[in-house]
Amino acid sequence: MKNILLSALVLILTLSCDNLKETRYTRNCTEIDLLKKGIEHYEKGDWDQWLDQYADSAQIYQNTWHVWSSPEVTREKHKELISKLSSYSFEREELSMERIIDDNGKIWVNSWALWRGTLKANNKVIEIPVHLTIQFVDGKIIEEWGFWDTHELNRELSMIEQNTN
Repeated sequence: MKNILLSALVLILTLSCDNLKETRYTRNCTEIDLLKKGIEHYEKGDWDQWLDQYADSAQIYQNTWHVWSSPEVTREKHKELISKLSSYSFEREELSMERIIDDNGKIWVNSWALWRGTLKANNKVIEIPVHLTIQFVDGKIIEEWGFWDTHELNRELSMIEQNTN
């Protein structure tokens, strides 16, 4: 009887410890909610709120492995591009996000999305698949990696520039 009770106690403790571990993969969590809010701020042009999602020392890599920008510099780049658009947004039907906790305990959110923007100058609609991988610490973004192909957008902007000169 003593062995049965002891075995049951060990089993209960083992199971309760497993339940205390944070899920390593999920599609529903605080970090994903924070990223969705950040996207909303981006789409509304609410740049103060957009900037608030980043830690002061955050590093943002866009289409590069080696050169990062601060959130402030990235915000200005976004604003410059958006000034050439009559509309822009991420398509909700094409938005997919997941949070993972890596082997070192770091929290990352991966996002795949379709960005759509309409150029002011010629009403051309540009669609760009976007991938982001973002590391969160204490509810703030400390590192962001973004990759997308801007070839069509750059070509259109270059043609618009040439036609206005």
